[in-house]
Amino acid sequence: MKTSLSHLSKTKVLIVGDWHSDIYEKPLYDAFKNAGLDVSSFKWFNYFIHDESKYSLTNKARAILKKIQNKFLFGPIMNRLNRDLINKVKSFNPDIIFLYRPSHIHLKTIKYLASKKKYYLASYHNDDPFSDNYFYQRHYFSLLRHMNINYVYRKKNIEDMANIGFESKVLLPYPNLKQIYQIPNATKKYDLIFIGHYEDDGRDQIIVDIINDQKLSFM
Repeated sequence: MKTSLSHLSKTKVLIVGDWHSDIYEKPLYDAFKNAGLDVSSFKWFNYFIHDESKYSLTNKARAILKKIQNKFLFGPIMNRLNRDLINKVKSFNPDIIFLYRPSHIHLKTIKYLASKKKYYLASYHNDDPFSDNYFYQRHYFSLLRHMNINYVYRKKNIEDMANIGFESKVLLPYPNLKQIYQIPNATKKYDLIFIGHYEDDGRDQIIVDIINDQKLSFM
């Protein structure tokens, strides 16, 4: 059943993220779209795509340079995608800019957008940004103070964010119902199935519902 947000039907939302997979930003995009909001996207994964079918030294060098920039988050491609993001914002003129794991967004880009005082800026990190891989998260941490709201994946990170001076809220995981399906011709019975690691976010009740063969609580 669709959620009615008719009072926000004129709200424009720009979802900014990597978009290399359909399991992350796209369900969020679809949810806003299904709710009747005007939604657009900015995807940066395609800035780093290279044609591996061309076997030349020039193409090989370009591929290596793209991988280096994508890993270490600097260089002309990074600069270009940030300029393109600003141009996208100017052309689409969103009310809300939702930054999904904004590892590739420069501080100066967010400062520019925040200075306009017309966009509601929201960040979300779908993993633990306080892990050992701090270098990859350096742009993300620099943006936090300029956000209107910062979302995190787990309760632990609320305390982590508070320790560095930022308030945050948990954005619970959301299912992509299009990817929930029965395995055809599945007749084998299992005594034990590994589903995934535990989080105190309601998934225990989902597992209980599955065991009891009841309607899933998120459907």
